[in-house]
Amino acid sequence: MSNLKKETFSPAGLLNLFGGPVGVATTAITLVTTFWSFWNKYQEEQIKKTQEEFKELNDEFTNQLNSQPDAIKYDDLVKGVDSLGNNVSLTEDEYQEFLDTSNALAEVFPNLVVRIDEAGNKFLGLNGRVTSVSDSIEQLTKQT
Repeated sequence: MSNLKKETFSPAGLLNLFGGPVGVATTAITLVTTFWSFWNKYQEEQIKKTQEEFKELNDEFTNQLNSQPDAIKYDDLVKGVDSLGNNVSLTEDEYQEFLDTSNALAEVFPNLVVRIDEAGNKFLGLNGRVTSVSDSIEQLTKQT
């Protein structure tokens, strides 16, 4: 029994265990191809994930750039609203446009929201040392 163990674990015994040189080569090729297959699948998943993240960032940046006209409109309309978001001097249509613009900008720039009223309208504040929301958005867009 002791001889059998020695023969099995000797280089010649291991070679015979795997079916000789052809068996060893076949096993090695199988292992390499299996590893290569898993590695390729992993790389494909990483590439897909990176492409999705890039698309999300690109979409976010595009939304930020496209919101600049809304910010300019907001800066003009906000002059007719007090610090709590109450209408002071806008027409009903202008005030509704102010609310719509404010809510649209809040979706793109949630970090500018300083208050939400009981109707769910979001009101924006300034970011840092700027004098208008459009300047805040321009500053945030440059940081992205």
